[in-house]
Amino acid sequence: MTPLFPTCHQRAPFLRIMDGIAVAAYHDLTALQEQSGNPQEQVDWSEPDAWIPVRLAGEVRTLAERIWHASHRQLNPRYTRGCWYLAFKHGLLSRRYGEIVRLTERGQQFFDKPDSGLEVEIDAYEGVLVILHLVAEHGAARRSDLLPGYAQFCRSETTTASDNFIKTTLYDRLRNLIDCGFVLAWAPV
Repeated sequence: MTPLFPTCHQRAPFLRIMDGIAVAAYHDLTALQEQSGNPQEQVDWSEPDAWIPVRLAGEVRTLAERIWHASHRQLNPRYTRGCWYLAFKHGLLSRRYGEIVRLTERGQQFFDKPDSGLEVEIDAYEGVLVILHLVAEHGAARRSDLLPGYAQFCRSETTTASDNFIKTTLYDRLRNLIDCGFVLAWAPV
């Protein structure tokens, strides 16, 4: 299962943006994950327009700005690891000669033929369809209501066993379903 599972609106822009990018530049950008701050010196990553020019320079800054602007400010460059994992796990991107990221035939199919079944194949593998089924069974439900059925899927169909990882992946996949408009987020008034 892909950790940090991206939303449906993050996948396509990320694939388009990364085609032709140097792998090293992307890895330098992901080094931002290590900069988390501490209670005395908190780091705010919510506004890329503010932190990109202050924290980045050179090729990494150019890539971060490209991700931010080409995604119409929808894809925060600091939070793209899930997109990277998903794209490589499912063969949507490849490392050409180990140095340049390239869109694969499957990645191109992801864009050109949205009804090809590729997205359904990925979502089935990732457990998204299981969650959608559980939501349909339960109706209005809390995450804790869906967790037992999803955990059963994870333990029987994947190598995932950690309770914390299962809870995290459930959250990420629900967020994806909400973003795609398949599930409504509901908060009591």
